[in-house]
Amino acid sequence: MAITDNTKYNGRRISPGGIIDLPFTVRKALAFRKGKTATLEVQVEKGAVRITAARKAGANTIEASPLGVLKLPKEAHAALSKGAKGRYNLTPQSELQGKGSDRIFYLRPAVVNKA
Repeated sequence: MAITDNTKYNGRRISPGGIIDLPFTVRKALAFRKGKTATLEVQVEKGAVRITAARKAGANTIEASPLGVLKLPKEAHAALSKGAKGRYNLTPQSELQGKGSDRIFYLRPAVVNKA
């Protein structure tokens, strides 16, 4: 899966209630199944939200709808809400990190470029 920092997934919006939706290619990489909810692990690391597929429910897991709609925990919502106008960027972990790294995604608050 070749998703880069320059994809159309940059500048996505988070709702005021902390609800986001994942694009099809991300759902595919996280092994979503048609018509079934998915369990995702959500962690906040250095101001970014890390999302991976979870094998079983735990303290840092949430359920996502089959269409990739999910409600972030309060800590993750607060981290992403710091972006310009509630926008965030979605990037995969670098492919140089090893096998399976294309199944780890980071959501980072969008930054306003002042010219």
